Amino acid sequence: MGVATIKLVKGTMPTTTSRNGWTKMQTVIKRWTFIILSTTIMVLFSEKMYWYVQGYVYGELIIVYMFGTYLFLWSLSYFRVNHFWGMFLASVLYPLYVEGIFTGIITTDLTEMMLFYFIGWHSTLSVIIGWYFHHKWLVERRLRLLMITSIALGLVLGLWATTFWLPESIKDQELKIDGTFILGQWSLLDYAVLLAYLGIIYVVSHYLLGKTWNGRFNPSRIDNLFVGAVLAVLFIVRAFSSGIFIVHLVVLFAVILIILYIYKRKNSTDNTVLLRLNGKVQLKDSLILFLIPTSSVFAYTVMMTFYPGDQFVREVLLEGIPVVQSLYGFIFLAFAIYWILRQPSSATENHEVMITSTRG
Repeated sequence: MGVATIKLVKGTMPTTTSRNGWTKMQTVIKRWTFIILSTTIMVLFSEKMYWYVQGYVYGELIIVYMFGTYLFLWSLSYFRVNHFWGMFLASVLYPLYVEGIFTGIITTDLTEMMLFYFIGWHSTLSVIIGWYFHHKWLVERRLRLLMITSIALGLVLGLWATTFWLPESIKDQELKIDGTFILGQWSLLDYAVLLAYLGIIYVVSHYLLGKTWNGRFNPSRIDNLFVGAVLAVLFIVRAFSSGIFIVHLVVLFAVILIILYIYKRKNSTDNTVLLRLNGKVQLKDSLILFLIPTSSVFAYTVMMTFYPGDQFVREVLLEGIPVVQSLYGFIFLAFAIYWILRQPSSATENHEVMITSTRG
C-alpha cells in the first residue's frame, strides 16, 4: 500500500506541475494582452488623432509606445496610486518616455513648454480620457458622458486634420523624407474609411480590455528586466544624441518619481486605481465610442464644404489648439504636485471617493 501510494503521488506530480505552469503562462499572457490593448487605446490619441496622414500604420506604433504604457502601469502599482491626481502625475511618465527618451523633443526644451504641451496631449487625451475615463464609464455604464466626450473628441480630431491641408504642412520636408506620410487633403471617402478602421480598433480594444483588465498589475522579474533593459538601451542612445541635455530629462524623471514616492509614503492603502476599475464592458456600450470617427468625418466634411481659409486654420487650429493644451497641461501638472505635497499622511486613502464616485 505504501509503495502504491508513492507511485500514485509520483504519477500526479507532472500533471500538477504542468497545470501550475499553464496557470503562470495564462497570467503572463493576460498581463501582456492588457498592456498591448492599453497601448492600442493610447496610440489612437497619441498618434492617430494627431497624424491622420500616417494612414493605416498601427502595429509599429504599439511596439514603440508599449514601453511607455508599461512604465505608467508599473508606477500605479509600485507607488500604490489610488487617487485621480496621483494617477495624473504617474501619467506624466508616459510622455516623458515618448517625447523624451524616444523622440528627444522634451530633452532639449529647457523652457518646459513642450513638456506642458505633451502633458496636455499624451497624459490628458491618451491616458486620462481615452484609457481611464472611457474604460471607467464603460464599466459604470455612464453612457451619456461617453457619448459627449466621444463626439467632442471626434470633432477636434476632424478639425485638426485640416491643419495638414496647409501649404507648409504639405511641403514639410521632414514628413516627406519619412516616406510613410500621405500628405495633403485626403478625399472624404479615403478619410472616412481610415476613421472607420481606427474606430473599429478603438471599440474592440476597449471591449477586450474589459475582459483582460489587471486589477493588480504585478509584472514578473523577467518582465521588469526586459523592459528595464530596453529603456536603458533607448536612454543611452538618446544620451549620445542629446549630449548634456540628457541631464534635463533625468531631472524631470527624478522629480516625478520623487513626488510619487512621497505620495506612496503618505498612502497607507494597498488598493490602486486598477483594482477599482475591474468590471465587465458590454459590446453594445463600447459601440458608442464609434461616435469618435463619426463626428470626426462630420467635422472633416463641414470643413471641406465651408473651408474658412488657411489663415483661420493656421491661427485658430494649428497655433491655438497647442496653446490651450499647454495651458491645461501646466495647470493639471501643477495641481497634481500641489495636491500630493499638501496631503497629510494616509490622507489619500480618505479621498478615494474621487475615483469610486457613484453613477450620477
